[in-house]
Amino acid sequence: MLLTLLPVELLIEILSQVSRSDLKRLCEVSKLFNKLATPILYRSVVIKAESEVSLEKSLDTKLLNITCRHSENVLRFTRDFQITSSFHDLTHKRCSRNWDFNDYYSGEFQNEDGDILMGKLEQTIIRFLEKLEDGQLRNFSWELGTCIPEQLLSSYNGQLQAKQNKIESIRLVTDGSCYTHDFVGAPDLTSFQNLKRLSLIGLNRFYFESLWGTFNGISDQLQELELDFVDWQAIDYDPDSPENYFAEEALGMSRKDKICIFPSLRVLLLSRVPFQPFQRAMAYAFGFTHLQSLRLRLCPGWEGFLAHVQRLNSRIRLKTLEVQHTVNCEDSMGEGEQLLTFLHAFDGLEELFVSTSGPSSAVDLWRAALKHGATLKRFVHHQRTVNIDDESAYFEEECDLPDLSFGPEGINRLSQDPSRNPLVSLDLECLGMCCIPSYLKHLLAPCAAKRLLKVLHIRGSGSDALKYKSLIIQRDKYVNNGKECPKVTTKLHHFAEWIFGPEGFPSMKVLAAGDFSHDGRYSKTNVILCRREVSDPPETISGRFYRYAKESDVGVWSLLETYSSALAACPTDSILEYGA
Repeated sequence: MLLTLLPVELLIEILSQVSRSDLKRLCEVSKLFNKLATPILYRSVVIKAESEVSLEKSLDTKLLNITCRHSENVLRFTRDFQITSSFHDLTHKRCSRNWDFNDYYSGEFQNEDGDILMGKLEQTIIRFLEKLEDGQLRNFSWELGTCIPEQLLSSYNGQLQAKQNKIESIRLVTDGSCYTHDFVGAPDLTSFQNLKRLSLIGLNRFYFESLWGTFNGISDQLQELELDFVDWQAIDYDPDSPENYFAEEALGMSRKDKICIFPSLRVLLLSRVPFQPFQRAMAYAFGFTHLQSLRLRLCPGWEGFLAHVQRLNSRIRLKTLEVQHTVNCEDSMGEGEQLLTFLHAFDGLEELFVSTSGPSSAVDLWRAALKHGATLKRFVHHQRTVNIDDESAYFEEECDLPDLSFGPEGINRLSQDPSRNPLVSLDLECLGMCCIPSYLKHLLAPCAAKRLLKVLHIRGSGSDALKYKSLIIQRDKYVNNGKECPKVTTKLHHFAEWIFGPEGFPSMKVLAAGDFSHDGRYSKTNVILCRREVSDPPETISGRFYRYAKESDVGVWSLLETYSSALAACPTDSILEYGA
């Protein structure tokens, strides 16, 4: 084999670019490759639960296998340890020990099975960690949506604090609705003095003291921070209150503070984190000197926060901006004015993802996006509103607004006079719009001569697809394309024929339709189409100019991965639910 003649350093570099499945096959045919590839294979250990219903049981078995099956300790190469699960079906009370607050105090609480399952998993994880050398791990992720075993992360006997305190990146997806936190305390992160990246999802107010201790020690070195409270009630948020418990207790600030707590941040993602009435103080706290990516999802008071950011007189260096409005029909036209002002205040964005409260002016947002036209490559615009049909079963519930507040007359005006349409002047590679296909054709037709747009995403909230007639798929009708996938509607069929056809976009590679948030939660109502080629076999399920994507379409899946941040931006639903 010619590869074996290469210098070892070059061979290792080549092997590091090979997929895990191919690496495993190479290990089976060559002792040399086995020796060189094993450190690469075990650098990152990812244990994923097979079932969301029995998380602890399936994880326990997998961890036992990887801990015990090798005669030599291959785990000495491990730097990244991730325990994860999908969040597709079970989004409420995932924790097997989910303690009900009222039942606990009434003496009626009993969940011995949950305690046993969590206890077994806890011991298996400890056995796994005991195979590692002290200070070996650099990244740790717990992405189950459950409480974290006490022996793993606690102030008095946490294995990670005691043995792996050189960790630089921590990601925790926990169950903030579980009252276990009230009695055993939130995970203690104060020992990790090398932290540079921190992601905490599923927080509640019991975390605030731990957060304050963590930030007090390492806030000046944090480069990436993600905080998602999932539900405002979990942090006792009251929009009419002059208090902000997160700002006061977790950040330790007062409303008059002008202190930069996070001077090194490059990436900031906040979801359901309230700013008001601390907008000015929090603008100072999250320093913008180095910030390149800012994502604000359903954060009350975000408008005031951005206004104060502008007044800091710091240069804004953002490459990515995501803003998701809260739905408020009473003031939807005025709600986004601050966003437009902010977009006009700087340039250089490469990604802009916005979910607005409708009805609101789409054209005004697109015109503001033009300020970044020289650099902008990925753009998402989604409008949500409230169902005001009092005869609907979903009266006063949130829903998509796929006409983008235009109506037939507004679309006709833009179609007849493309100079009114700012989209024509944007040179995008990826575009995501929640829009009726026929309207979208009118909006995009003047741009068809451009040879840049590769991926178009027709957005539709997955939760809406379960309630309303879909613009994308025919309910209960499927095609077999290697595996069963939903059949497109006649409207989407005609649109796909146009965009992949001779009058459409010659650069178009992928037309994705549906909701791609939360790693495939709504995959059963999504459709992925690509260009039909002359070389495609005659039995290919397709239209004249398009076909359904197959698992073997490596190029299609590679593009979807490249633009995954745009496809999953502004998710309508949260990763977990805390409601009863």
